[in-house]
Amino acid sequence: MNITPTIPGTLSVAQLNIWNMFDTVDDPRTRDMVVPMGEYRARLAKLALTITTTLGSPDILSLNEIENQNVLDAILNQPSIKALGYKGKIQVLNDGRGIRTAVMYRDSLELLSTAAPNPKFPPNNDRGFGQIDSSLLYSRPPLVANFRYTGAGQSLEGVSNLTVIVNHFKSKLGGAKPEPRRQRQGEFLGEYVDGLTAKDPKSNIIVIGDLNATYDDGAYKKLAYRKDGSERLKDTLKTLSDDDRYTYVYRGKKNLLDHVLVTGGLFDALKSVEINHVNTAKDAKSHKLDPKVVAGISDHDPIVAVFQLSPSKPAQ
Repeated sequence: MNITPTIPGTLSVAQLNIWNMFDTVDDPRTRDMVVPMGEYRARLAKLALTITTTLGSPDILSLNEIENQNVLDAILNQPSIKALGYKGKIQVLNDGRGIRTAVMYRDSLELLSTAAPNPKFPPNNDRGFGQIDSSLLYSRPPLVANFRYTGAGQSLEGVSNLTVIVNHFKSKLGGAKPEPRRQRQGEFLGEYVDGLTAKDPKSNIIVIGDLNATYDDGAYKKLAYRKDGSERLKDTLKTLSDDDRYTYVYRGKKNLLDHVLVTGGLFDALKSVEINHVNTAKDAKSHKLDPKVVAGISDHDPIVAVFQLSPSKPAQ
């Protein structure tokens, strides 16, 4: 399955955890992997193929597990990616393994500003699990990117500005110990979104990324819902069938760890959302280093959401 490339009047947004996308150089600050040059080049080519085919060259792409600016630049300089005019922004470093989040965007969007909110977190027995600064809440703080939409839909009422928040929450590694931190990450981000909508009730906000949380987890619930139980953000993937809602398979169990949550106006503008199960297929990992096959670029499946930015479905 290939997603149809963006057409005028639409906005496509994709999510992909790119699975330990490290470079060939050791970073002494972290426990990074040093990748052989041949493997590195193969994975870059494979990722470019994935972006332009499986993801349909989305307007905005949320990435997880990317090491540094050098890797992001290498992706942006892949011929097929460079030809599409992509730019990118990577998050600050606080992860002991050296992984970060990033956002890529096409020239239909202008990046106005970014932020990296990361409050203090009271000491507890999880010790940050390898964070460079364990006193902070996030090892991978939210990447808040504020855009102006300047493409074909720029004259459409209510869709000129967009906030995309790229996330990679703490994993469940360590059992119950990291749970207070995980839940506080969801709660803090929800409060952050409330702050944005308090300033502008018509804000167009997309909260996207690998939340390492299913619908039953506290981290997800505290993000998606307010303390009074009311819905803060709408989940685009809930429009899919139960059987289709998974992005990760662990020991044979299907899990939905990646999410695309939006404010109400954008949900009304949702045209389609798809999870391509190309990476969780049985033999996908055997193709990890084949640059001509999209399967195996990640251990997570990608998501693409398309919004119809038209007068009949204004994003506000």
